[in-house]
Amino acid sequence: MPFKDGIFTSRAYSRAGLIGNPSDGFGGKTISFTIYNYYATIKLWPSEGFEIIPGEADRLKFKDDNMLVEHTQEYGYDGMVQIIAAAVTSFKKYFAEKGTPLRSRGYTIKYDTNIPRQRGMAGSSAVVTATIRALMEFYDRQIPKRELPNVILGAEKGERGINAGLQDRVVQTYGGMVYMDFSGVKDTLKDQGQYAEMDPAQLPPVAVAYIRKNGGEASSKVHSDVTARWERGEEEVVDAMGRFADLTDDAKMLIQSADDPTVKWKDLGRLMWQNWKQRTELYNIRSCDQKMIQAAREAGAYPKFAGSSGTAVMTYEDDRMFQALEERFDRLRQEDGIEAVIFRPTLLPTAARVT
Repeated sequence: MPFKDGIFTSRAYSRAGLIGNPSDGFGGKTISFTIYNYYATIKLWPSEGFEIIPGEADRLKFKDDNMLVEHTQEYGYDGMVQIIAAAVTSFKKYFAEKGTPLRSRGYTIKYDTNIPRQRGMAGSSAVVTATIRALMEFYDRQIPKRELPNVILGAEKGERGINAGLQDRVVQTYGGMVYMDFSGVKDTLKDQGQYAEMDPAQLPPVAVAYIRKNGGEASSKVHSDVTARWERGEEEVVDAMGRFADLTDDAKMLIQSADDPTVKWKDLGRLMWQNWKQRTELYNIRSCDQKMIQAAREAGAYPKFAGSSGTAVMTYEDDRMFQALEERFDRLRQEDGIEAVIFRPTLLPTAARVT
């Protein structure tokens, strides 16, 4: 947590759900890793009053209404100011409920993020995570690491009523790559799962792709119908979440095996592809997402959603295959008008990680 000239600066990173999602909100298991290419930054400093400085996502003035439409397609209708306000509220409620309320203070919060919005890359939870980290330093009050994901989720689910699970908040709290078992979680705002840090260096080659144009859907919309079916105890949904969990356990064992990463890319990829096929049986998938996934598969990779929609994570064999992926995604833009960005995520080994 850098501190300079009275300014507290905190950063939280995007993530990719490698396998198991979306079962994190349904008592399942997942493995996820942070992406150090994309992050949210919070700057916080003392001031006479309290202020959240609006950013690009909060713009209300445009050249014309077409610019407004473009802006809402890029950022949605919920700006970051509301998200930060919810983070502050969740943070203060945590200590009040513990019987150690925080005194009132004035300060200013400014945010910046390069995480694409509404693409299933955990951009909102990254802003919340960075905000709460800055608040912990500002108030000199710490939240235990195992409880922090619940407080982060409290800002989004508790304060704003968004359907979401703990996965993103856990991996953004711990950093690196994390195996998560939520089988004992009944209340995601209060209960903790079993979390085990893994070494990203054990992964075979992975790539991430997101749709720059056509966008994604907010995860709350994507999950809403399945959540209702889960709560009714529909057998199809309950069984599917169990299969997601089994795939995660198989993937964990495979990743931690002594096999050469250049060999296990295909075995892990096949598990990820099963994850994708299982998802398509539960959720309606937008045409642009289907085409992105299919393009990656045609190039030889094994893709699946990294989050709710709009972003894919995949294993691939080598530089030759990555080049084939780039070429296939270029054709996707030319033939289907879908502009997708593919990149190799920066993954820091456990020993080198700084959160």
